[in-house]
Amino acid sequence: MLHARKRGAIIIAPDYPLGPEGNYADICDSIRDFLRWYKEDGYFKDEKDDSESNSWQERIIKKINKKDITIDKDRVFVEGESAGGHAAVMALWINAANDGPKLSVKSCLLRYPMLVHYARDFPPENENNGMVIYMGEKFTQTDVTQRAKDIVAAINELEKWGLVPTRSKGYAPQNMSATLLLSITKLWQSVFQRKHGEKIGGPVDPTNPDYMDCLERVDRCVDTVDHDYLPPIAMYHGSKDPNCPIKYTEEFQQILLNKYPVYRRQGALSLREVSYLNWKYSFMKVGEGSSKKRELAWQPMDEVGHAFDYDLDTDREEFLKATYEDIDKVWLSKD
Repeated sequence: MLHARKRGAIIIAPDYPLGPEGNYADICDSIRDFLRWYKEDGYFKDEKDDSESNSWQERIIKKINKKDITIDKDRVFVEGESAGGHAAVMALWINAANDGPKLSVKSCLLRYPMLVHYARDFPPENENNGMVIYMGEKFTQTDVTQRAKDIVAAINELEKWGLVPTRSKGYAPQNMSATLLLSITKLWQSVFQRKHGEKIGGPVDPTNPDYMDCLERVDRCVDTVDHDYLPPIAMYHGSKDPNCPIKYTEEFQQILLNKYPVYRRQGALSLREVSYLNWKYSFMKVGEGSSKKRELAWQPMDEVGHAFDYDLDTDREEFLKATYEDIDKVWLSKD
């Protein structure tokens, strides 16, 4: 966000349906609607009388209260973090589809993206006695499994009556309990690939890309997208990421290099593995003996996991500086 502001960019962060209420197709439909809304100069509802107002560009110019400015609508930069990385990749391929809106996306940044059906494992027995820890509480594997089954049963029952609500906002970690439960019990894929009104775990159309994860989509949709509308992609990923392992981002990179000639061009694709941070504001132990306590302080880190790039100083972290230099070369280029 800070980098975008320094470059005079306007940030548009569209909401989309979250799971487990929503499925993959819901997310793709929302992304598709947003891309078309953007291209067609969609409007906002007027806050006072709920009537149509000006186009989104005119509304933004009015909101920021500045005269004599223009919005370069065709200089689009797409960014996604973690699960947002999944949405970002879907947006790129939906946009570049043969029947897609084909916006002029200049560049994309993926920050430790979730590119596969999310799955994690129960801890081993020798780690907290096999207990699952969430928000400081411990849960047995039996309890976690039952709670996940309860989610599935509730969705099946509600969808039978057409009553499943739509949720577009949820903040970590408080609203991530379903993520933990469905991923660790390996129910994530079934829940997100389901068709509304059909029992979870039922058949899925194997030819519909809107039900695929990112790796499957980019691997199978090579011939159904216009490669000229796929932008350069910059990525960085923590080497010890337990939530979204870097191996899947490396696999994503290889698929692009092997099947998409556009990504073999110089500067079109980069992945930086981050294994060390020079300056991170985080907890550290201070003092000795019984007086030892945890305090927040700036310190280096050599265990780089998930969501590690908050509160970093671009000038202190070479990977950040190099990544944004790569982005700016294409995003801000006059070509």
